[in-house]
Amino acid sequence: MTGESYTDRTDWWSAIDTLPPPRVAVIQDLEPDALGSAIGEVHAAILKAFGCEGVITNGAVRDIPGVSRMSFPMFARHPAVSHSYTHLVNYGEAVEVFGLKIRSGDLVMADCHGAILIPLEIAEELSRVAAEIRVQERRIIDFCQSAEFSAEKLLELIQSTH
Repeated sequence: MTGESYTDRTDWWSAIDTLPPPRVAVIQDLEPDALGSAIGEVHAAILKAFGCEGVITNGAVRDIPGVSRMSFPMFARHPAVSHSYTHLVNYGEAVEVFGLKIRSGDLVMADCHGAILIPLEIAEELSRVAAEIRVQERRIIDFCQSAEFSAEKLLELIQSTH
């Protein structure tokens, strides 16, 4: 480790611009317990200014209300009351966060349920396939909430959608 704080390592700023948007920052916290947060309102603002849509870290985050007002999603192990004394070890290298091995340029999707990697070769089909699945699921949900519900008709509906 070198330097006193994150301002001693700003070389990643030019590297992040080489990645195609939309960008998601993925930060592997090497501290086993991750007691201090690696990302708070200041770092979220910096990442957002560099075109990141959100951050995924196996570390901690803080300033959740302020970051929420920025519409900057943070996916983390847990919240923390204080910042950490961050030392940037490297950037642009493969990392492992929550069991996912993520490389620069990978397509990552995250929501309140977790994060997954999407193979680039199916990325163009994803929107269409997701829309088809939503239509199928909506039919089942709507039927289950209708007055016409019966186990037999549910089975017929499910079999007709496959």
